Amino acid sequence: MVETTAVLGSAEQAERLKRYLAFALLLLALNTVSSLLFMAKITRPVFDDQYNIVDVKRYAAEGLTLDAVKTHVNPPGPTSFVWMAEAVRALGGDALRDARLGALASWLVLALCIVVAGYKLRLHSTELWFAALLVTMTFPHAPMAMATVLTEGPAAMFAVLGAIAWAEFMAAETVTGKTVAAVIVGGLCVGLAVTSRQYYLALLACWPILLLYRWRSKLTGSAVTAAFLSLAAAVVPILCLVLVWHGLSSPNIVAGVSYTKWSSKVGVNLIRPLIAAFYVGLYFLPLTISEAVRDRLATRKQVWALAVVGGIAMALVGAGFVQPGPLRTLLRFGDRFPHGANILLAVVAAITIYNFTLFADSAWERRGELIRNPAVVLSILVIVFFILEQVGVGGNIPFYDLYVLQIAPFLGVVAFAVYPRLKMSRMIPLALLWVVGQVTLWRYLFRT
Repeated sequence: MVETTAVLGSAEQAERLKRYLAFALLLLALNTVSSLLFMAKITRPVFDDQYNIVDVKRYAAEGLTLDAVKTHVNPPGPTSFVWMAEAVRALGGDALRDARLGALASWLVLALCIVVAGYKLRLHSTELWFAALLVTMTFPHAPMAMATVLTEGPAAMFAVLGAIAWAEFMAAETVTGKTVAAVIVGGLCVGLAVTSRQYYLALLACWPILLLYRWRSKLTGSAVTAAFLSLAAAVVPILCLVLVWHGLSSPNIVAGVSYTKWSSKVGVNLIRPLIAAFYVGLYFLPLTISEAVRDRLATRKQVWALAVVGGIAMALVGAGFVQPGPLRTLLRFGDRFPHGANILLAVVAAITIYNFTLFADSAWERRGELIRNPAVVLSILVIVFFILEQVGVGGNIPFYDLYVLQIAPFLGVVAFAVYPRLKMSRMIPLALLWVVGQVTLWRYLFRT
């Protein structure tokens, strides 16, 4: 009986694996075609192209020199810009088009690495990393990041590859030479991710978990050595950047000379983590709502009361929480009616809180299984640290909901670890999310 159950479970897992990958590759192909058509049709700078192309051109002309890094203009670190600059140098055509192609290439490399590693290296959590790719491709900001000069692509590529290496190290029963090499390369990828987008310090903060997991199984001398070598590999590029910039933000952006009205620096901001938490919960909604309701339709008055009170509170302070993005666009439709935007925001917030409460309840019931999976533990910590690190973001640059794209793969791991089913009821919200992304991108066909 036990053997029959194991066989059925293995067959079900294999079917999910194929379903995840098929849907992910379909969306990847659609996003790629859409991006290439966008590049061919819209050759003028849109969104952040006009800002980011400045640093890309500088690195393409000067290379990764000390002067180029010191005169860096944009808030993100230089690594993503260097990646796109190399595409400009290699292709030698129009700088804007070539930089966009470089950004697109980073997403394709990430997808290729996940698929190859999943099938050839037989990752411990292949199913969840395929789910991570699937969720990332459905995210409404992914098409923009694939078609324009944005830094999210190279940064996500390094971050996810580093996270996979660390998760595999945590799951490995024995530490071999290949394991050591992989975790060191993974550490370097984490460091490059941080120097691409400083928000990935959330991933670096997860390093102690490597030692904790090795200690739970068998903390050998080789495991300790590998963990510290991986940390060193991660810290080296970050330390180099800090020494040049005298911090984690470029001197130009700290001084406020990069932009006319925006500045970014290390500081204290107690509201920003709340905004980040709200948007993380909001984007968790389409990933889990169909399964959360199916798994347990809450009838307790406390859950409903929490959702209602939270929705009302959000409506009262919504002006400070709603950032530029699809939600703000949605709320503009409510402005056509008296208090319509506030009512609509209250409903969205209440549903978000309700859904996350159901999800958290389900996750708590499965906590034993989830804790045993290193990829899940790592992903949960990345999400938590991503929210908490917003406390240290000073300046006046708002928390654009585009930033949540940086942790989309980790949201995918957690969402599908708790609710692994992928039926039509779940595919529809994901497909609608993808449509929102395409609309967001192609609106530039009609506007600047």
